[in-house]
Amino acid sequence: MNTHSLIGTETQLTKLAEGLEKLPAGTALPPLGGVTVNSTDAAKMVRDDLAYHLDARTARLVAHQKAQLRDAQHQATRKLVSQLRYCLNTMYGDDSPTLLDFGFTPRKKRAEATFDEKVQRHDKLVATRERNHTLGKKQKKALEDSASKPAAPAPPVK
Repeated sequence: MNTHSLIGTETQLTKLAEGLEKLPAGTALPPLGGVTVNSTDAAKMVRDDLAYHLDARTARLVAHQKAQLRDAQHQATRKLVSQLRYCLNTMYGDDSPTLLDFGFTPRKKRAEATFDEKVQRHDKLVATRERNHTLGKKQKKALEDSASKPAAPAPPVK
């Protein structure tokens, strides 16, 4: 339901209540939904409905204001949580199950790679080096060592 129709309903209820209260007290009205009521009871029903609308609008305004205050405080709150997490990590360790008591997930240790995963990783590394024409540490060192050694003198020719 849009706000325009709610405000229109509030305005209509206000004018209806004022109009009913102008009638002499206890004036009989035609049946409302099969129920006979007088002007005083009808005015009370209208005022009660109007109170629901006004209370809802007030509650919505308060909720909106509190949400704005919460949003303004959010960055400071996140900083506080981060600092507390750091303190708890320092006290208990970042992989301690005690962190669960404070609502933090402990850091999991990395699983040891299986033999097949290690072979696959090595094959990928070799393929990348071939594709990029790069050398590993040991290959570079071997090239440097062979380049720094003076070449053996050629044997004398007879």
